Amino acid sequence: MDSRLFDRWLNEINSHLNRLTKEVKELRQFQASVEYEKQVQAALELMGRMQASHASYTNLIIVAGYAAFFTFWSTLKNDLPKWLYAVSGLLIVLSLLVFIAWEVTKMIWGAFHLRKAEYQLTSRSPGPDIAIRSHL
Repeated sequence: MDSRLFDRWLNEINSHLNRLTKEVKELRQFQASVEYEKQVQAALELMGRMQASHASYTNLIIVAGYAAFFTFWSTLKNDLPKWLYAVSGLLIVLSLLVFIAWEVTKMIWGAFHLRKAEYQLTSRSPGPDIAIRSHL
């Protein structure tokens, strides 16, 4: 009788150790995934800042080009035929409208995909499913 009690006690301890080992393994996997997600987040932030600075620089160059064109165009008012002056003005205004429409489209597209990514990140489970059990 004493041997059966001892075997039962050993089996119970063994099952508790196996459960705890499994939970520790899940916690290690969770910790590894959190570390990986932190690295991915840092890389995304860095790429986002770099992309924003490149986009700002590109937009600055484009706006400077438009400003230079309008300055040069206004000085040619008396030297160009009226039809050519009007057509060139119309084309550059059309170009400016397309540029503005493209920037607005990029902004809307970026906001849409950012919301989609935020939703995917927030809908994930925050960690391993470990139930706290009482061992009395």
